[in-house]
Amino acid sequence: LVVGALEGAAGVEGGEAALMALRREARWHDASACVVVEDLVARSAAAGWERVVRDGVAGVGGPVFVVATPGARGAVMGAFPDAPVIDVPAPGDAARAELWVRLAPRGAAVSEADGAQLGARFRFPPGRIARGARLAWAEAPLRGTAKVGVEDLAAAARRLARGGLEGLAQRLETPFEREQLIVPAHVDRELALAMAWLTQRGRVFEEWGLGERITAGRGLTMLLCGPPGTGKTMAAQVMARELGIDLYRVSLPAVMSKYIGETEKNLERLFQRAEEAGAALLLDEAETLLGKRTEVRDARDKYANAEVGTLLVLLEEFEGVTFLATNRAGDIDEAFTRRIPFVINFPAPDEADRARLWQGLLPRGCGARVDVGELARRYRLTGGEIKNAVLAAAFESARLGVEIEEGVMREAVAREVRKSGRNVS
Repeated sequence: LVVGALEGAAGVEGGEAALMALRREARWHDASACVVVEDLVARSAAAGWERVVRDGVAGVGGPVFVVATPGARGAVMGAFPDAPVIDVPAPGDAARAELWVRLAPRGAAVSEADGAQLGARFRFPPGRIARGARLAWAEAPLRGTAKVGVEDLAAAARRLARGGLEGLAQRLETPFEREQLIVPAHVDRELALAMAWLTQRGRVFEEWGLGERITAGRGLTMLLCGPPGTGKTMAAQVMARELGIDLYRVSLPAVMSKYIGETEKNLERLFQRAEEAGAALLLDEAETLLGKRTEVRDARDKYANAEVGTLLVLLEEFEGVTFLATNRAGDIDEAFTRRIPFVINFPAPDEADRARLWQGLLPRGCGARVDVGELARRYRLTGGEIKNAVLAAAFESARLGVEIEEGVMREAVAREVRKSGRNVS
């Protein structure tokens, strides 16, 4: 069997040359030929790809197999209208679980439960599962062991998945634990319920049968609202860490395009890659797309509504985790918030929470020299502003060659207050 790949990006002339080489090799070895046709999209027929594929395989003595990606299906079926068609669906959770167990390196300690965990977490096709297993096996000597476990396979899968998202979003580190996130009690309860939404999904949808009645909206979508510095991004990082998944931050203005239809394509590609990677998405400035709709008066309004509709459909179909963050909750249409299962408001911290923030951020040993209770009482700062003040005081103290003391800290706080345009008492 002689295999050749054909991509629309190579151009018609490049495709003709590639098929000529494939035909020559197949005839030389008296072999059958397999043509993998990729990325020909909807314009393929107009660009002449039907003729290229049809003429390119003519003259091959043995059988010809044509493997087409979804975007190339139209061109391939147009070139061979009478050929039998076999649809190969993407593997489901059960099939992926079995593949992880079967393709794991020899001697790997991977149980059926481990395979089910990997299959649900990484929605990989079979080829990428095989690559992940090989990568985990190849990296075993670097870890000083010959054994490969489920965590090694998960780590390899995460590295493979990152390549598809790096160009579309920025991967965030997840260094924070739950006890470091200081939020009001009602926010903490909502975050706990959101965690259950994911960790208990199998029990609710499968054991209790709700999956038969609820086929869409099974992922987790959360709208995080509040002023800057109140913990929205940190909450997303904490949840991603507890779930053991990667978190990618997306700036919606960067995804949006002035060219008609490009924004929808960018969003579809983003969610598809995140689904395959088992990664969570953090979409900043959600009001950019989910703002209050106005009457359609021109073509731009029409296409803006199409972009909103695309995002809402993707959110309903996405079975992963999506965080929508905004500092301007009032600008978001109420029709959208009703379709989002979690809308969590992060208020500015009260005095007790401010004291906890000061205590948690100050370096060890500063408690005797800095009155944390007085700072929390006098200055209504957010968590982000407290962090900035502590950093400014630390660097100023390091510059002066002294420990962090009350006077330096108060000056750093005054600096932070002035930055926001408020008066210092």
